Amino acid sequence: MKNNRSKIFLFVLVAAAAVTAAAAYVWFWRSASAANDETSYIRGDIESQLKKNEITGALEKLVNDTETARRQIDSYFVGADQTVDFVEYLESLARAAGVNFTIVSLGVDQAKDDFKDQIILRGEVTGNWSPTMNFLSFLENAPYRLDLADVAITKPEKVDWETKILIKAFQLKK
Repeated sequence: MKNNRSKIFLFVLVAAAAVTAAAAYVWFWRSASAANDETSYIRGDIESQLKKNEITGALEKLVNDTETARRQIDSYFVGADQTVDFVEYLESLARAAGVNFTIVSLGVDQAKDDFKDQIILRGEVTGNWSPTMNFLSFLENAPYRLDLADVAITKPEKVDWETKILIKAFQLKK
């Protein structure tokens, strides 16, 4: 009987150890599975953040690489509050060329649903032939995107050359 008790006790002990081992295995397996899932989510977040950083870096590089071109394009437009500066610039070109420049009219054509308006300037230029041509050349080479829409050069008798000019320039909206 003592032998049976020892065998039963040993059997119960081995069964308890097996159940404990199985429970420990299941617990470790679930813990590892949960940690693996969490690691997968974190890995996905890290990869997503790395992709965002890569895109951000590429955009920063693009912004830096195109800075000169963007400044040049911006210079084609008269600033929103720079109409007076633009007119003074045209007058300075006339002085540099040695001609008289008179503004006949100045207006702004406001476009709807657009980022720009159009400055429309009518002017008259008087002077000798060479300075008049220099002034027109200065206008053609101005840093602004100018449209010399109408240029009429005449030579009245005993008077300097007269030029009537229509200048259109783009102006950024406020």
